[in-house]
Amino acid sequence: MLDLLKQFWLWTGTTPEQYDSKGAHQSYGVDECNFPLFSELITYAKHIVDDGLISINEIDDLMTIMALDNESESVLEYAIENATDLQISSMCEIGINHQLYHARWQLAELICIKKPKNYTHYLSVLSNDKHPYVRNRAINCIERLTQ
Repeated sequence: MLDLLKQFWLWTGTTPEQYDSKGAHQSYGVDECNFPLFSELITYAKHIVDDGLISINEIDDLMTIMALDNESESVLEYAIENATDLQISSMCEIGINHQLYHARWQLAELICIKKPKNYTHYLSVLSNDKHPYVRNRAINCIERLTQ
């Protein structure tokens, strides 16, 4: 995990697991975007995309930052516009089981728009996700694709 992400978790006073269960802004009184180095997190996510990086750690960092940026969805939009097919495939493989549900629902949206290889399989898996918001977003994506 990137040191910058470690700093984020220290700043929130929570862990990724606690954040995922309630959301940092809901239970800990902080908004992700108020993290003093939030723009650096976004820059790092864009760097991963721009450099075509696909390692498990880098894609996990990208998905984590995407989850933290769930309000503006700027990382999601950037990935949609700039990620390579190989990166999108890596995001699907790694992100489908990402610990943060905000990453998984955004992955459903990315899959719906980019339609990578095996996209129906990924959306099917996400439509059965343990988190109801992920399930709903994935089902909505499936419905949009079948209309």
